[in-house]
Amino acid sequence: MSEAPSNPYQTPNVTEELTGSGAPLMGSAIPAQSRALGRWQMVMSIVLFVFTGLVALYLLFMMVMMFGFVGGQGGPGEIGAMIGGLSCGLLMVGLFYLLPAVALLQAANTAKRFSSTTDRNHLADLVKAQLRFWRLTGALVIVGVGLFGVGVVAQLALAL
Repeated sequence: MSEAPSNPYQTPNVTEELTGSGAPLMGSAIPAQSRALGRWQMVMSIVLFVFTGLVALYLLFMMVMMFGFVGGQGGPGEIGAMIGGLSCGLLMVGLFYLLPAVALLQAANTAKRFSSTTDRNHLADLVKAQLRFWRLTGALVIVGVGLFGVGVVAQLALAL
């Protein structure tokens, strides 16, 4: 005879169900939602890649234009400052746009993989990829807010 649960209202142990042998998850809308999630993530990662490329081209164009305006009149210090400032701009673009685009692309591929196989191991990979993307996004938001705060303090200090 099978054992009855001690409490019928007790929530099931989710960790036991997710650590299965890779049995497929049947009869749910999860694969379709995962496919839709993967599509949107892929579109947004492509948009981020295109935007990153456009901003990088703009910054490089600005560097060429600054060299044209300074020409032979600027000393090595001015040219070095221009290159340093534009390099910092490219680094910020890479940090705030390229890293999230790569993480979003990886999450989209994981969602696509899960939607085609729907086993529990790929579900765990999907959740890990989402967690990785949102951790990175949260850290970049904190860094961005901190840099904004430093900029505000610097402006206030220069105004006084």
